[in-house]
Amino acid sequence: MKIEFAVTLSVADALVIPVQKNGIDTAIGGRVGQEILAAAAAAARFEGEAGSVAEAFVGADGAVSRILLLGIGDGIRHRGGFTWAVGADMPIGRRGPTQFFVGFDALASVFPDPRGPSWYFGGGGWVGINYAL
Repeated sequence: MKIEFAVTLSVADALVIPVQKNGIDTAIGGRVGQEILAAAAAAARFEGEAGSVAEAFVGADGAVSRILLLGIGDGIRHRGGFTWAVGADMPIGRRGPTQFFVGFDALASVFPDPRGPSWYFGGGGWVGINYAL
């Protein structure tokens, strides 16, 4: 096995352009090689879905650059909403200064807008220890 260590960091071999879903024109507009990027996206049926990738090689000023279009989907959609929760801890045993307990909770959230599911439900359970000092 032959291992070599580099003295300097290498230059990145690709430019990555994040693209939102159906936002290819916005992402590549005004860039060198815009027509090549658009053709590569069309050939790969790239529309910006989260995790999708299209690759193109663009030449400019005597150099060739590798460009990756990376789909990021619809992006983050912050939404305002309301949440209600209820929970309890119940002791299940004691040994000296140590108390053992179990607990649970349940929750419901509502988001009054059309950008996703309106209701979310969840819950959890746990086991714990209280120690009296």
